Amino acid sequence: MKYSRTNYPTLETEHLGKNAKLFINREDMINSFDLGSEPKIAEIGVAFGNFSEVMINKYKPSKFVAIDTFIMHEFNSHWGVPKEETLGNLTHLEFFKKRFDFCSDIMEYKVGQSYDGIADTPDNYFDLIYLDADHGYDYVKRDADISATKLKQDGILVFNDYIMYDHCAGVEYGVVQVVNEMVVYEGWEIIGFALQRDMFCDIAIKRKWTI
Repeated sequence: MKYSRTNYPTLETEHLGKNAKLFINREDMINSFDLGSEPKIAEIGVAFGNFSEVMINKYKPSKFVAIDTFIMHEFNSHWGVPKEETLGNLTHLEFFKKRFDFCSDIMEYKVGQSYDGIADTPDNYFDLIYLDADHGYDYVKRDADISATKLKQDGILVFNDYIMYDHCAGVEYGVVQVVNEMVVYEGWEIIGFALQRDMFCDIAIKRKWTI
């Protein structure tokens, strides 16, 4: 079933974790998590790797799986900046690998559709998965459902762009619907919400009960 702007569940106070917090930005939120020593992290939709670097520098993971179509070199510009100023003469994947050459021993790259990339990883494996791929409902739902099986029972799932509508690009998103369904119907709870200047906010959820 596809959800519209109106027929999806509403969050209530009971859906907040007891220690849920509001953060001024996603960097502050991601830095607040306790993932233990040398966690395993996946990022679905890495772009230039700006946020990948935040997570790697903070957590020093033993494994970081970067999943993307890696086709940004096929476009002439990104967010108004010519690709020559961002990627130079490199392909998207070449640029990303070069950027993270300093930690190549922990990096794994999966090129292709987000749901295929995360599906091809072990179950019950990651401490944190960050979702920032296609924001259409069907894509977010597929990514989230597969990611839930790849997370450890006490793992954290973070969604970028928890917003109904991209007012910059004029595109409807399905992130809010998917997150609310997981929280209301599937036993997850909100542990963090991060503001963003243009309201492309991040939301972090975790299972209410862990084994």
